[in-house]
Amino acid sequence: SEPVEKTMARLIHKCPQLQHFVLHGLNLCSFHYLHRHLPPKMKSIDIARNPKFTNDDIRHIMTQCPDLTFLDMSETNVTLQIIGELATTWAHSLISLALPNAAARHLKELYRAESDALKFVVLCIRSMSNLIYLRMSRWRMGTAPEAHRYSNGEMSNEIREEIETITVLKQLFPELTIHMSPYAQEDKHFYKQNGFPKPNPDFPPPSDPHYYFRRWGRGEGNFIQE
Repeated sequence: SEPVEKTMARLIHKCPQLQHFVLHGLNLCSFHYLHRHLPPKMKSIDIARNPKFTNDDIRHIMTQCPDLTFLDMSETNVTLQIIGELATTWAHSLISLALPNAAARHLKELYRAESDALKFVVLCIRSMSNLIYLRMSRWRMGTAPEAHRYSNGEMSNEIREEIETITVLKQLFPELTIHMSPYAQEDKHFYKQNGFPKPNPDFPPPSDPHYYFRRWGRGEGNFIQE
């Protein structure tokens, strides 16, 4: 019954060669041990759905882990203002980046205003020469189109916002894979036969720390949505 933070601290201490760390949805109150003790060889961190994680917290990780390739900060309190520091620290290594919905809304405001600040954001993201996957929104499994339709088939407000964000990001960064979906294009026959949308065989990409968990035991008839 010890606090999650203490469990996490003991785990890091016992695994000095740790490279992939999934802290998704733990709703942690403190990130002090991450700040001081994450192994410098860390490659990927999923800190999504930890709303108390802030810009200051990611700054500490920047000093600890110089070569991250994957970073998911969906549904955290990180803002778009951190983008310049992200680019300065991880432009040489980052392959996949996910930022929260607040960052998406801020970006769309800059896009509509045709602000000079937008040019800075675009420059920062394009300076990440290895970047392939970009997401700015809620956590991806919560924003799959098939999960956000009303009983009459109409799209919900959440998915409409998602589509608007995707449209803006694709216009700004046509060279990147935007909001990679866990589902393939909607196949009504497959859905009717199996009760869930057809999975995307390329999801998640190997750069995603969830890749290892999702691939274990996965075959053609046992795709699990959650």
